[in-house]
Amino acid sequence: MPIVLAPLDTELMVLKIVANQDIKRHLEDLGIIVGSKIKLISNSGGNEYGMQKKLSEFKIGERGTIVKVVGEGKVRRRLFDMGVTPGAEVLMRKKAPLGDPLEINIRSYELTLRKVEASCVTLEVIDEKR
Repeated sequence: MPIVLAPLDTELMVLKIVANQDIKRHLEDLGIIVGSKIKLISNSGGNEYGMQKKLSEFKIGERGTIVKVVGEGKVRRRLFDMGVTPGAEVLMRKKAPLGDPLEINIRSYELTLRKVEASCVTLEVIDEKR
């Protein structure tokens, strides 16, 4: 059954991944490989609890906690060296008029990143209403 047809809160086993190599590599980085078990917790793009998205997709004023940093060796290492590590809280402060670069607050300082670097960082959105 395609994942888009799967019921919510049901444990599923990945039997086959039909995608190009880039998408397969990205899913592998997320731990989704043939034989792994997954659970679909949401099928919408709304702002519900547990929502994750890329730092490059954040809006100004949005907060999140870093869950995962992916990327090729030097880029990933550079992000880690600048303090962009899992568990760190991030605030999107500014974006250039065309969306690149962007400025974030992390670990009590301002950091400017290119959009391509920010797309390597996955965060869990912090809902300010909680």
